[in-house]
Formats: sequence, C-alpha cells, structure tokens
Amino acid sequence: MSDLKYPYGSEWRKWDLHVHTPSSLIHSYPGPDPWESFIIDLETLPPEFKVIGINDYIFIDGYKRVLKEKAKGRLANIDLILPVIELRLDKFGGSSGHLSRVNYHIIFSNEVEPEIIEHQFLNALCSKYILSPQYDNIITCEKWAAIPTKRSLEDLGRLIIDSVPEEERCNFDIPLIEGFNNLCLSLDSVQSALKSHYFEGKYLTAVGKTEWADIKWNNHSIADKKNIINGAHFVFISAKNPEAWEQARRSLKDGGVNCRLLDCSDAHALSTASVKDRLGKCFTWIKADPTFQGLRQLLYEPEARVFVGDKPHAISHVVKNSTKYMSMIEFERTELAKDEEIWFSSNIPLNHGLVAIIGNKGNGKSALADILALLGNTHNSNFSFLNRDRFREPKTKLDGMFSASITWKSGLKFKKTLSEPVDQSAVELVKYIPQKYLESICSDLKESNKIQFDHELKEVIFSHVDDTSRLGKETLSELINYLTNEKEERISQLVNELKGINIKIVFLENQRTEEYRKGLVAQLEQLNNELKAHQEAKPIEIKKPEEDLQVKKEIEDAVNEISDLQRRESELSEEINCKKEILRKAILQIASAEKLLTRIDNLERQLSTFYNESSEDEIVLELDVKEVVTLKIDRQLVHNVKNGAETLKLEARTSLNEDYKDSLAAQIKTIRDQMKAKHLSLDESNRKYQSYLQQLKDWQRKHDEIIGSAENAASIKGMEAKLAALDDLPAQHKNLTTKRKNLVHEIFKAKEQLLEEYRKLYSPVQYFINKNSMSSEPDILQFFASITVDGFVDGLLEMINKGRKGSFQGEQEGRERLKELVLSNDFSTENGVQYFLECVQEHLEYDKRDGNNRKVLLRDQLRQQVEPEDLYDFLYGLNYLQPRFELRWQNKPLDQLSPGERGNLLLVFYLLIDKRDTPLIIDQPEENLDNQTIATMLVPAIKKAKESRQIIIVTHNPNLAVVCDADQIIHSQLDKTNGNRVIYTSGAIEDPKITKLIVDVLEGTKAAFDLRDAKYEVLERLH
Repeated sequence: MSDLKYPYGSEWRKWDLHVHTPSSLIHSYPGPDPWESFIIDLETLPPEFKVIGINDYIFIDGYKRVLKEKAKGRLANIDLILPVIELRLDKFGGSSGHLSRVNYHIIFSNEVEPEIIEHQFLNALCSKYILSPQYDNIITCEKWAAIPTKRSLEDLGRLIIDSVPEEERCNFDIPLIEGFNNLCLSLDSVQSALKSHYFEGKYLTAVGKTEWADIKWNNHSIADKKNIINGAHFVFISAKNPEAWEQARRSLKDGGVNCRLLDCSDAHALSTASVKDRLGKCFTWIKADPTFQGLRQLLYEPEARVFVGDKPHAISHVVKNSTKYMSMIEFERTELAKDEEIWFSSNIPLNHGLVAIIGNKGNGKSALADILALLGNTHNSNFSFLNRDRFREPKTKLDGMFSASITWKSGLKFKKTLSEPVDQSAVELVKYIPQKYLESICSDLKESNKIQFDHELKEVIFSHVDDTSRLGKETLSELINYLTNEKEERISQLVNELKGINIKIVFLENQRTEEYRKGLVAQLEQLNNELKAHQEAKPIEIKKPEEDLQVKKEIEDAVNEISDLQRRESELSEEINCKKEILRKAILQIASAEKLLTRIDNLERQLSTFYNESSEDEIVLELDVKEVVTLKIDRQLVHNVKNGAETLKLEARTSLNEDYKDSLAAQIKTIRDQMKAKHLSLDESNRKYQSYLQQLKDWQRKHDEIIGSAENAASIKGMEAKLAALDDLPAQHKNLTTKRKNLVHEIFKAKEQLLEEYRKLYSPVQYFINKNSMSSEPDILQFFASITVDGFVDGLLEMINKGRKGSFQGEQEGRERLKELVLSNDFSTENGVQYFLECVQEHLEYDKRDGNNRKVLLRDQLRQQVEPEDLYDFLYGLNYLQPRFELRWQNKPLDQLSPGERGNLLLVFYLLIDKRDTPLIIDQPEENLDNQTIATMLVPAIKKAKESRQIIIVTHNPNLAVVCDADQIIHSQLDKTNGNRVIYTSGAIEDPKITKLIVDVLEGTKAAFDLRDAKYEVLERLH
C-alpha cells in the first residue's frame, strides 16, 4: 500500500472557498457565542464537503479559531482548511449613486502560517489603503489615519456617515460595514505585497464576478476591467443554482475573459437559514487531492476538474456500473513461495478514472498491467511479463509462488494465481491491449490478427446499435444472420441454378475442342469404311431355281408359308418395338412421378420450416402466416399417372416375356421356329435361294443401320449431323454464358443487398465518430462496409495443378499473377466484378505468361479429381466476395497504413469509438506515434475515453500522464537487491512526492516528447 495520504489519486470532493466565520465583520450566526453552532454546522455538512476556505475579509482571527478547533480533534470531516483574504479594489461599478467595489480574494496555502499572512501581507497593505473617491478628503484632511481594525473601521464608518447630509444617512449601513466597504486598494499594491518570498507559489487569487460585472464596458474602463479578471487565477460567484452559475460562466466565456468560475457559498449564516449565503449552499466539486497543490491543478484542467451541480456524472456512473470499475488489487504469497523471492507484496488502490503506470524500463509496469488483465479475464494472452520467457519461465516457476485478487467497486472479489492461463470461455471483464498485440497489428497485419480485429470491429459496431434495433440479438453476427438469412438463401438458390448452367457450359466446351471435332471426323471415316466394307460384302445374287410343275407347286406353297410367317414376324416385331417404347415411357413416367412426389414432400418440409422460422414474425406482426402463404397439393393426380404407368409397364413386360404362352415374345419365337422348319423342308437349291434372300434382307438392314438417320448418333448421318451441329455450338455457348452472366448479376445484386444491411448497422458508429471527432480534419476516421475478396487466391490455386502449362503455372509465379489480377480489379461494382471474371476466364483459356498466349484447355490445368465445373462454380459463384466491415484512417484501409498511422487508428478506435464500458488497459499507447499525433489525437482521445470507463495506461513517458491529466499515478520500481521486490507508489499528479517521481523518470529516460519540454511541462503545472 502506498504511504501517501491520498493513494487513490484525484477524486471528486466539494470545495467551498468562501466561508465567513462568526469573527467576520458581517455575519448572521445566531446567539451571544455563535462559534459552537458554527463548528457543529461545519461538522454536519454532507460528507462530500472536504475543503473550506475561511474568509473574514481583511482579518485572520476566524481562520485561527477554526484551526484551533481542528487541532482539538473537531472538524474531522474536513480535510483542508485554507485562509482567504477578501479586499476591495479601487475599481468601481454601478451608478454614481450606488457604487460597488470589485472584490479581490487571495487564497493562501495552508502551509503559510496565519502570523505570516498578518505580518507580511496585511500589515504591508496598511499604508496602501485609499477611500472611495467621494470620501477621500477624510484621509487627505487627516481626519482618519489608522491600521485597519474593527474599532478603527468603525471610526472610519462614522466619519463617512457624518460627512453626508442628515437626510441621506438613513441609506447607510452600520459604521463598521461602511468603513470596510469604502476602504480600497489598488491592484498593484496588492500584487506588490504578494511578491514576498514567503508567498512564492503559495497563493492563488480570485475576483468576485458580481461586482466585477458592474464595471461598465467603455473606452476608459475596458482595459482595466479585462486586466483585473484575466490577471486572477479564478472567479468567484455565489450562484442561486447551477443554472445561474452556468449562465454566468457562459457570459464570461462569450466575453473572451477568464471563465474559471467557482461557485462558493459566501456563507454568513448557518445551513438552516433561509438566506442564499448560508453554510453548505455550494455547488462546486473539484477532482483533486484536498490540498493547495490540488487547487493549483485547476489552472491547467478547469473543464475536466471542476463540476458545478448536485453531483458529477462520473460519481453516478461509477455507482450505477459498480461491477465495471476495479478498486483494489492485492497480492499474496502462495505456499510455494521462496523467502528469497519477494516480488509482489503490496496492495494497490485503483482510481476509477485514468490511471497511469509509470517507471523506468524493466521496473514492473507491464507486470501490473498483465496481472490486472489476467484478473479481469482478458481473452488476449499476448503478455509481455506473464510469459514463459519471463515470469512464467518453467524452471523458476515464479508464477506459482504468487496470487492476486481484484476487488471491484461493487464489492465483488476475484482471486487467481499468476500461473493460471487465460480462460477464453470466461466473461471478459476488461479489455487489454498489450504492447505485443499492438505491435503485431502495427507492423504486420497477419490473417490471425485480421480475424481478431474483425471480431473487435463487430463488437464495437454492435455496442453502438440501439437496443431497439438489436431485435433481441446478443451479438452483431446473430443480428446480421437474422437480417440477411433470406438473402443468403436467395444466393444459394442462384448458385444452384449456376451449377446447372456450368455443367452445360462444360459439356459444350468439351465439344468445341479441336480434339472433339477430330474424334467425330475419325468416327465418320470409320463408319464410311464400314459402309464400304459392308457394300463389298453384299451377298452374291442366287437366281431363283427352276422346278417341274409338281415340285414348283410344293415349293411355292412352302415359300408362300415362309412369306406369311415372315410377314407375321415383321408385324410382331413392330408390335414388340411398340411395347418396348410403351415400357420405356412407363418406366420414365414412374421415375418422374416418384421424383415429383419426393419434390412435393420436400416442398412441404420447406413450407413447414418456413412456418417455423416465421413464428417470431407472426408474433411481431400479429398475424397467422398460414393465412398469408398457403400450399395446395393434389398427389392423386400424380398417383393416377403413376398407377397407369405401372399397369402399362406390367402389360408390356408380360408381352415381352417368352415365358408367357400368348405373349408377343412367345408368338414371334414360335413363328421363327416354324420358319426354320419350313426352310428345312425345301430342296437344296431353294434352301440356298431362301438363305440368300434372308442374307440380303439382313445385309440391307445392316446397310440402313450404318447410313442411319440424324437421330442415330452412331450412324453416318448421325455423325454428319453431329459435325454440322458443331457450327451451332458458339451460339449455344454464348447463350449459356449470357445466362451465367445474368446469374452473376443476380448474385452480386443480392450481395449488395447484404452490404446495405451492413451499412445500416455501422451508420450509428460513424455518426458517433463524426459527432465526437478528435481532429479538425473532417472524416479522418471512417467506418466502411464493402464487398471484399476473401480466400479467392488460395481457393482457386487449390484446384490448379501448378506443374501444368498455363497462366498460373509455378507455385510462387502463379500466386503472384493471380494476386495481381485481384489487386488490379474493382470489386465494389458489378461492372468491376464482371470484368474480373472475364480476365480470369481469359487467363484460364490462354497461357498469359511472358512470351505466350497459347490456347490451353482448362481440364489440362486442373488437379486430379477436380472437374472444370467445380472451378466454374467457385469462380462464378462469388462466394469469395463477402460484405465486411472496415475501419479507415484518412480514407486508407488498415493494411495500407504505416505502423504509426495504424497504431493511431487502433488507439483511437479503442479509446474513442469502443462503447464497451469495461476497464481498458493499454500497454505503452505512445509507441509508434510521433509527438504531434500524441498531442493532437492520442491525448484528446484518452481524455474523452476516461469520461465513460476506467482507463489504465502503462507508459515509459510520464509526461503523457501529465498532459492527459491522469487521475492517479502508479510509480513502479523494482529493487533487484531485495528479492526483486516491486514497489508501487500511487497518488495524484499534484502530490509533491508523485511530482518528484515523475521528474525522476523523465530525467532517467528518453521521453517521447523532448525531454526539456516535458520536464518544463511537469514543473510548470505542478510547482
């Protein structure tokens, strides 16, 4: 635990710097001895009151009395009591009938003894007093010349009252008040008295706003009026309410003068009084140590360190989100600890605002950041201290010797040993940006880092989506899926259509090759050769034999019977062919019916799924989706056709089956047997002749088959038709590629619709960025949603055989050529995508390597088991084009930024845009940033971020902590001579001990800022 009085650093407290005591010239405290009731009233002030300024005009007696009571143990609730002197300057406002004097307050440090104020300041002014102009003759005529005391001021008042006509004396106050109000000093005389070495750096000044405002703005007074207020450190007012204070502050700001306006009670009465100027009626909160140095800090950060109102938002925010603010880290030794290893042994309180961990290199700064992150269940394990090369080195096992616990503002407490790994399944209670992670993204945006940062982008975008627009979803991915599911299904349907087109295109492309044409020509030539050989093998004609009449009659009868059988055979053959056609058609109808019935079942299931998926929409829209979408199905019509086909199929199979007695197949078999028997009954000459006729018939049938028809692909005419059809292939191919191009259009259009949903989702965060810009440059930080190429190069090259000739031959050369194609094309428009597809298609059809432009076949370039249609499905399906969120800096994407620009973007992203309210821990945010960027971007971003979440930064440059006005400084020092003991000293910037540590670190390291300027900045602010 730090030995400083206020180890938590700067905290919000109420400061009332204008309180009058019962010793004041003017007061309304009741009773003959009002001091006890006054002290009790101070002791019962609300607990937020910690600092009061005792102001009894030009007297110090009341301050002494209050100090005396404090020394007795009273006023334990008040941390600081400051002496304040109130003077009247010789500048007047109002009309000549009612002049007001400018009130000038000097707030002395509590380190200045009251006697020093009396002797070295008040006494030094004695010879400098002047009266109001209308009464200056009282001094010049030597009617009054005295050291100001209550008695002498009362005498002066009587002289003033006696100097006016008797009828006007009723308009005057009591002599004591009149004497004081008309006793004035020049500003020069006051400033001269303050130049004493006793007061160097130990006083602050304030001007009363109300009386100052009475001075008229004219040619004679404008310079004096501005000099008075601008020369003071603060402006005091006793406002009726915070709104009145704000109005007064705005008038000062609009007038271009000092607007460091503090509300004070100007209490002259107890808190129970009904008057405005009473104890406790002060709205000023100051975020600082309750010390004089804490008050001095207001000179540099008045906007951030002063709040006037009922309660600062920061206090209410922390109370409402008490589980999001760490309050204390405690270290313990485990049973494994060795005596010689001390390391961590202290407890460190944590401020709920901006905490800066400083110290020289290698002194335990990052150790504290790593441990805080571990205790906060960070998912980022890029620790610079808790890793196997340092504290978790397996041989020493130091990590097992210590445990730490974190206590949250809510009172919840979590404990871990320092050897415990990061638990990715635990709820992440802090956001940690370790230096290794920042460096890895700044120097090399690897795919793993891209994925991690994409996840961060989505979380931040989702944090800006209004609760009403989240539709009950818990992550951006869930919301995107919900909003785009139907569009993705539409894309899937289009891709399925595309696959069918690609199969047809590949079929045509296979036919358009020269090899295919040569194959057809060769087959035609073979058929012609067969025809020629067949013609040469035509049966030799055998003359019909001559017989006697009796034999002739028998032969004719036999031949006629054979002819009848042949005719009957031909008739049966035709009937059998008809039955075969009926059977073919019946089988086809049955198969089609079964497919259709299955498709109907699928349609019903799809509709059922549609109904289920629409159930939430039904509730939201308050309607029955089954009344919106109906499906009428009549399966009976399909079953009727199928049953009819089943009957025809059975009849046809029966007719074609020889085993059935009366079937067509059995009949033709019988006829052929009969024909064979008749042939045997003929004599030899007639048998030969009939055999010739049968051979001639068979030859003619074969002849006709070889010549064939256009429909018979295996015939000469069929082959000639095929060759002729090749001339029509270009037109057919063009028609199919046009259909494919149209499908690509539809797919890209659907992806643009997805993109539009992405744009709607990031619009709130872009609005937030524009509204809270940290730079005067417009649009310096931009969110985009764009269609990006993801996985195309790897996906295509996985299908390509890099050893085969083609544009993408060669492992490295092919990859570079394909990358160049991707980088040189625009994927944000459909025209750009279509052009890209044409380029890739051309590279697949022609070898585009240097010195080549030879036509190549796609199939020859592919790996085994990869078909051309597979590649086309990948190329034209556009699955590699996906909507993606992108963060840009000055219109440049992340991967095109320099390390410094990338670091700046990432820090502003986490500090400014990230709406998550868990603690943010950043290790060395200033790395990779130049001085100007730190001053113009990083510092404002840190100041803005600490308004809404706890920020903890580790820095080698403590000047960053100073210019960011850190609420708490934790100085880290490693004592290697004492068991590697890490000493953490915590407190506010304004604490003198912390100031010295800051300067020591600045002198001991090369700061990111110029060392001389940095040291000057610290000393200027803190001394």
